[in-house]
Amino acid sequence: AIHTLPRIQAVVLNNRRSILEAYIDAGIDPDEIVVGRGWGSLLLIAAISNNTEMVEFLFEKGAKPRRSYMWLPSESSILDEVAWCNVHEKPAENWEKTALSFLERGVIFSGLHMAKELCRMPNAPHLLEVALRNGLDIHRTWESRSLLHIAARRNTPHLMKTILSHAPEQVNIHEIIRT
Repeated sequence: AIHTLPRIQAVVLNNRRSILEAYIDAGIDPDEIVVGRGWGSLLLIAAISNNTEMVEFLFEKGAKPRRSYMWLPSESSILDEVAWCNVHEKPAENWEKTALSFLERGVIFSGLHMAKELCRMPNAPHLLEVALRNGLDIHRTWESRSLLHIAARRNTPHLMKTILSHAPEQVNIHEIIRT
């Protein structure tokens, strides 16, 4: 359901956990789509705000880390949406814990923006390991670029080492230089 609920959006943005719990206990779906300043689920709003505690609370209340859109054939990871917002709208600093909250619930990312954002995270190798356990395809490419190419271009040797430990055949210097 889509509702205009600017108050509940403010509750999420201001980390008012007890008020949000009252809303949920009164019947508001934790996967509610909120129309206000932009639109998205309560979980997306909390994640974009880099409010890991609110993200965790929403997960505890049953929020789903993926959602379906009418125009897309499969579910989309809210983690990919957060990465897109970080790249195009409002970059969040130190959102590694928020990303890890999604990954620990079995989410994998499928977007180029999350691959790029991963390179900015200090503990990227650990996040990659979690994503790989969830089924991330280490050979996946985005616009003809592999995660190794993205990590090399962003000068992240610690992440490159992790990638190569899982896919040593990707070491093809010609491909890296050409990209």
